[in-house]
Amino acid sequence: MANQAAPAVPRYIAIADGLAEQWSGLAPNSLVESEMQIAASFDVNRQTAREVLKELERRNLVRRIVGRGTFTALKLAYPIERGRPPSFRRVVSRAGYSHEIVSASVRWRRKSSSRPRALMSERLVAVEGLVAAFATDVFVESVGTAAAEAVRAGESIFDTLEQLGLNPWRRRVAVSAGQPDRSVAARLGYATAPPATWHVVSETVDSVTGESLHHSDTWMRSDVFDVGITLDFPPDEPRGGSGQRKSLG
Repeated sequence: MANQAAPAVPRYIAIADGLAEQWSGLAPNSLVESEMQIAASFDVNRQTAREVLKELERRNLVRRIVGRGTFTALKLAYPIERGRPPSFRRVVSRAGYSHEIVSASVRWRRKSSSRPRALMSERLVAVEGLVAAFATDVFVESVGTAAAEAVRAGESIFDTLEQLGLNPWRRRVAVSAGQPDRSVAARLGYATAPPATWHVVSETVDSVTGESLHHSDTWMRSDVFDVGITLDFPPDEPRGGSGQRKSLG
């Protein structure tokens, strides 16, 4: 049987592959070539150059900003570890970048027969002036007033809970990668169908009393954060190492 020829790689994919390798050595948030420059360098039309950048965006390797240009992704390591609630502030500051709250709102949820009174908040978070994450939080009534002040001031939720004399401990966390709904996608700055985006849902409790303190539902741009998951195994459970780390490419 005659060997079948391998299908030809589309031109924009081949160019994207080459640029991905070429730009891999650049520092995060570095300005790279524009559509016009790519078109000229590879002797292709602007539409093909546009598809090249779309492909690199899909891979979470670059971020295009209207009026500013295209930049390499930040990809800040964001660890998910047993007992440590994630913290935007700590991750961003340790990487040497600035962190700010673009917008924040809080409201009290009324008590009903099926659920207690609680504080609900929404936060849009930016890194280096660029929208990076959107978080929806629910706090139990006993910490609601302090949490409202922390949310409005852009302070660490974890630190706020500790300052109240509590012992915050993340009891559970669910991490996935998918596409947020239109409302969240728009808040995150996606003009078209968003690429795979980190979705982190967690519950924080008091490690001494076991009381639930805080639930968080957060969508995080994958060109800004690189979520790493560490799995710790019991001493008597067979394992291949101290843990496994998963990351979204």
